[in-house]
Amino acid sequence: MKPSIVVADENPTDLEYTASILEMDGYTVFRAQNGQEALDLIERHEPTVICCDLVGSETDSMVISQRLRSKDETQSVPIVIVTGEVNRNQLPGLLEAGASDFMTKPVSSVELRARVRTKARIHRQYQEVAAAHRMREDLSHMLTHDLRGNLSIVQMATEFLRRDDSREVAKPLLNHLEQVTKSMSDLLNELLVEVKLQGGVLRPRFRRHDFLPILRDAVAKYELPAAAQGVMITEHFADVEQCEISADPDLLSRVLDNLLSNAIRYAPERSVVKVSLELEDEDVLISVCDEGAGIPDGEKPLVFKKFFSGRSGSRSGTGLGLAFCRLVIEAHNGKIEVLDNAPRGARVAIRLNRPAALTETRRDTPLVIMT
Repeated sequence: MKPSIVVADENPTDLEYTASILEMDGYTVFRAQNGQEALDLIERHEPTVICCDLVGSETDSMVISQRLRSKDETQSVPIVIVTGEVNRNQLPGLLEAGASDFMTKPVSSVELRARVRTKARIHRQYQEVAAAHRMREDLSHMLTHDLRGNLSIVQMATEFLRRDDSREVAKPLLNHLEQVTKSMSDLLNELLVEVKLQGGVLRPRFRRHDFLPILRDAVAKYELPAAAQGVMITEHFADVEQCEISADPDLLSRVLDNLLSNAIRYAPERSVVKVSLELEDEDVLISVCDEGAGIPDGEKPLVFKKFFSGRSGSRSGTGLGLAFCRLVIEAHNGKIEVLDNAPRGARVAIRLNRPAALTETRRDTPLVIMT
């Protein structure tokens, strides 16, 4: 869908001419014949570009430029001044007030379309950079929060051990400290691997192996943590004797860690997390199901985005886990999606190719993933 544009001009003929050119280019155009109308439309529709020629009213192009630049939400919106020769002496002041560009009437349709297209692209790029900056800040805050919480546990435990180092006290505390430090290490390693995957620096090391032992090891690893929360993990792949795939076993193991820890996190007490494996033609189907609150349909497309943590539940994380899983599965030319689990809960389903569907050339191809 094309971006929207506000065209403001006191001359009805010029207004219609400019607006019709942009509409023919596919833009949604909102028309204003005075400054107040323009400001109302800008506030209501949040346009990508503004084309403005207002000189005879109290709220003219200068005032509009100043007001838009004074607000955070409209500070970056490009303002193209479309003016007659008689008004050229006002241009320095307009540019200083925040106008992005100017055009002289009569306007060429080719030039108008090119200028607006360029300004729209620049605005989109600015928004993408701003969004990336906000995501980086969010990540910094979340990592700081998670690491600070774990470090506080370490500090309290060491102080407690200093006061009482008896074996019956020390052993459970040391076990807990080991889990906490592993959690911090896993968090940082996961972030590092994700950055490398996105940048194309890390290449999955594909090799043929039996996936079944990896899946069984992952289930065994999380049986105790699940039991501690009153959750039971069940296996549903008794009919599968062997599951040969060509993949990076270390990366897939991390994917399973994320899926199982996520399922346990949102599973209520006295519920079951089901892990299943099926062979279908040339594909391997892996599912991890929980009986939690589930994920609303509107949030399903968002769960694999970085920092998403909208799922209801009593605990939360950095929002990196499922984004990491998506990167790894896509690096294996696979598919991962979130579905409803009947009668309740969520099911994360993965589809991977078996060796017959894979080619050796992929093993030497640098990994570049677009997000």
